[in-house]
Amino acid sequence: MKTLSPPTFPIVVIEDRYGGAYSRGIWFAVARADVIIEGQSRGAWCLDHGPNGGDIEANIFWHEPPMWVASGASPDAALLALECKIQRPLGMALPNLE
Repeated sequence: MKTLSPPTFPIVVIEDRYGGAYSRGIWFAVARADVIIEGQSRGAWCLDHGPNGGDIEANIFWHEPPMWVASGASPDAALLALECKIQRPLGMALPNLE
């Protein structure tokens, strides 16, 4: 398995506010945490909205999570899940992490 590469950095790992009720993981990893969403970095946005927003918002977010986030039972498991999610077969372009 390849390791996460600089195009995915910076990565933040955040404890799931809902303990995995929606994400199916206690932790989630966020790739390209410095990308701006609604005036905040993606990492900061994830602390207040989306995966850690209100119940309805979190449920909607995790129903079809974006390519740039993955959850796991531990911080390492969340990173591994993110790595597996964004890996690509040879010859395919990197997924859009914007």
